[in-house]
Amino acid sequence: MKKSSLVIIIFAIVSLFYAFGQHRWVRNEILKYDGSGYYVYLPAVLIYNDLGEMKFYKHIDSVYHPSNEYNYYSLFKNDETQLYTNKYAIGVSVGEMPLFLIAHWYTRYLDSDYPIDGYASPYEFSVAMSSILWVVIGMFFLSAFLRNYYSDGVTALTLLILGFGTNLYCYTLREFGMSHGLAFMIFSAILYFTQRWYLLFKPKDAIFLGLFLGWTIITRPIDIMVILIPLLWQMM
Repeated sequence: MKKSSLVIIIFAIVSLFYAFGQHRWVRNEILKYDGSGYYVYLPAVLIYNDLGEMKFYKHIDSVYHPSNEYNYYSLFKNDETQLYTNKYAIGVSVGEMPLFLIAHWYTRYLDSDYPIDGYASPYEFSVAMSSILWVVIGMFFLSAFLRNYYSDGVTALTLLILGFGTNLYCYTLREFGMSHGLAFMIFSAILYFTQRWYLLFKPKDAIFLGLFLGWTIITRPIDIMVILIPLLWQMM
């Protein structure tokens, strides 16, 4: 096994061990503040079919208190249309959707003890696992990219420092539901597919590069500057 792959596996195990040791989804502590703002698209669209009036949110706010003292956190009502707008972009919820659907299926068909409301413990668990999953995938993308330029030992050391010595550690193990971990994965994928495109010129690499650039815009619009990486690649 490559040293870089071993570092990623260790990071994943530590992340899962810490997450399960905290069990914060049991206490409904994950979908709070910014995390709740990024996430609310999923229950609004896939459970309540109500992305405009957000009628369901009053009940959610009273039961789970996603923003504690701030009612309707991240949601702003238009006085003319009476519809709500979310200040957070939709990209994070796109990343959370696969495990959200699994949690929704589990809650609906396997465990009737939880309400099918999008905010019960299984849903919060899916958000925590999504945060870990995307960072681990990002590490594999980054590892594959770095090994084109450096030895496996240098790549492993870089991943070790990045995973355990930067804020990525916090946003993977503690701040579930935030955009930072997903953005890390997207940037890593952009580096990987940019390098492949200029090396091989295969259409599928260009397609994936375009998809990840688009995902960047709907996750953190200000990060559109990342498009300079493929545009200026040959100048580096």
